[in-house]
Amino acid sequence: METTENEKRNNNGQFVKGHKGLKPKGAVNKSTSEMKERLQQLMESYDEEQMIADLKSLKAPDRLKIMTGLLEYVLPKLNKTDYSLNKESDEIKVELPE
Repeated sequence: METTENEKRNNNGQFVKGHKGLKPKGAVNKSTSEMKERLQQLMESYDEEQMIADLKSLKAPDRLKIMTGLLEYVLPKLNKTDYSLNKESDEIKVELPE
């Protein structure tokens, strides 16, 4: 039996838990996709020499902040690892080169 729009909402007009929603999964927002396309065109048209000149004109802290922000698009992010010892008898062996 197919449910109607009114059956998917509660008395306050809010969607009830488990509804399918209005957009299909994976649907792209039109304004978001247009903005991404414009930004891509802007970045592709940005002259490499001008980019280098712009970066050199910044103070060191600002330049480092921008460079580290751009690195996440080049290098994969590493997962954080948490090491803990569960027992008192657990030992960690470290070998140093001679």
